[in-house]
Amino acid sequence: MHTSEPFWRSNIDKFEEKDFQILRVLLKLLESSRETRTLAVACHDVGKFVEFHPHGRYIVSDLRGKELLMRHLGHPDPEVQKRALLAVQKIMLPGSKLGFLQAASSGA
Repeated sequence: MHTSEPFWRSNIDKFEEKDFQILRVLLKLLESSRETRTLAVACHDVGKFVEFHPHGRYIVSDLRGKELLMRHLGHPDPEVQKRALLAVQKIMLPGSKLGFLQAASSGA
């Protein structure tokens, strides 16, 4: 799981390649995977995309990502729940409030 802010800042533009193919693959994993680690990482990465891409929340919402993330809020695995919740919060909160969310999640 990539957690480094410099990594995300330097690679976020790559998500736009081939009509957001990387993002679409992550969302497909959220839709079809049963593997808990895969789901947790996919939730995390979608959340990071929302956090670092200037239009991330709108792109993810347009691709049904918010709906897919919300399905995992009730997942039996607590790590999947946590990652899904953090990603949904990033979609819902205005960008100016994400700093608070980052500080809260780094201590979790």
